Amino acid sequence: MVQSTIQSPQSLTTVFLDQPPSCLEFCPEDPDYFVVGTYLLSESKNDDGETVQKKTGSLQLWRLDPVSSQL
Repeated sequence: MVQSTIQSPQSLTTVFLDQPPSCLEFCPEDPDYFVVGTYLLSESKNDDGETVQKKTGSLQLWRLDPVSSQL
């Protein structure tokens, strides 16, 4: 019989971004640094009833201190 265990890691810190995160990538040369990409698609109707889309996003460079686990 194989037992499965569910892991529930605890968060050390929480950061709320101004837009939804869409990707995360660590730097292979220095893994303390990583980039978070955000993306938000907003839709609205113009005066003619047509749907207008606005795309916004950002790339944010972060550093994780491996000793204190602070960003």
